[in-house]
Amino acid sequence: TITKLYGKAVRKKYRLSAATTCIFAVISNSHGMFLGQVGDGSCYVNLNDNRFILKKKTDEFLNTADAISPLDNNVRWTTKHFKISGNDSIKIMLATDGISETVIPGMENDCLEYYLNEVATKVKYDRNKTIKGHLKNWNVKASTDDKTMIIFSRG
Repeated sequence: TITKLYGKAVRKKYRLSAATTCIFAVISNSHGMFLGQVGDGSCYVNLNDNRFILKKKTDEFLNTADAISPLDNNVRWTTKHFKISGNDSIKIMLATDGISETVIPGMENDCLEYYLNEVATKVKYDRNKTIKGHLKNWNVKASTDDKTMIIFSRG
């Protein structure tokens, strides 16, 4: 559905260059937690202190990555589903490759925890501003690609 909707949203004249990364997390106590990713970027997850990365960087060769494209409906998604309850502790960081490519391997959970702690000290309205400031000043060599980050914590 995501691929079809994206294909409809992109104007015909831009379709040749309109391939993109998509990373998502859907959380519902009645249906579970669904994670999905196509393209580069990363999804770091800590579910009840069980840490994992949805799709490891070694799964694709350097900058060659499958992406959502209006010209290709055969996208290879990496997905995972978990049964959860309202008592489960969930921490998630979704990051495009401009961020994830600069995270030191093995330090992904530390990165997730760092940003969760950064926003935890802020009032609700300053949280987005805090993350936006970090992204704007992301001064890491070789980080020239887009920089998008979403962090989530519950429990």
